[in-house]
Amino acid sequence: MQYIEFVCTANQGRSQPAALMGQRHLQELELEDSYNTRSSGSHVDDIAAGNLSDGWKRSIVKQAYDRGDVYTQSDEAAVLQALGNGHGIDFLFERACSQFEDEEHQIRNRMLVANGYALSHLRNRPEQMVPDETVVAVFCMTPRNFERVKDIYIPTTGPVVRNVPVIAVLGHYALDDPTTDIPDAFGSGHEIYEAAFNLLMDYVPKAIDRLRKEGRLQ
Repeated sequence: MQYIEFVCTANQGRSQPAALMGQRHLQELELEDSYNTRSSGSHVDDIAAGNLSDGWKRSIVKQAYDRGDVYTQSDEAAVLQALGNGHGIDFLFERACSQFEDEEHQIRNRMLVANGYALSHLRNRPEQMVPDETVVAVFCMTPRNFERVKDIYIPTTGPVVRNVPVIAVLGHYALDDPTTDIPDAFGSGHEIYEAAFNLLMDYVPKAIDRLRKEGRLQ
């Protein structure tokens, strides 16, 4: 069995739905006996270990503050202090991420069910993307994910994986357009996440069709 892998940042909101969409399309093409899909995240280990930049933490806290529905009025002084000098940023960051993650899962699951996907096929725990010679293509949601995946498969030092797969930004490959990607809708609300989901439904089959047209799927 060979695999087409979909990679986002945390292996939650984008890559898991993409893998389900890809699996369905492989079945439609009657290729499921030879190929399957899977998902992973480019920064899962960093997130689990807390190896996150202060700049990113501040951006999440600022996003939550601007939304106005994460922190209470009594939190305002602490939030402004954290945004200014970083004091207390970790607690506020975790609080925002907890709400954003719950929202993301709710919207994701609703969209999947509405489009006929079984939630039982979702993974409970995210997985870090690692090199694998059974993978024929790695489709990344954004250029940031692409750069991390490329560094993992083709490191500047150390051994390079044999049979490096196609590594591409999903939208770039699907549409042959370097301006397209699947933006991270984390914390952005229903409309933006739904728009990202709909882009996945468009791009995933097109990317698989291109793999087949180029002879990468037999």
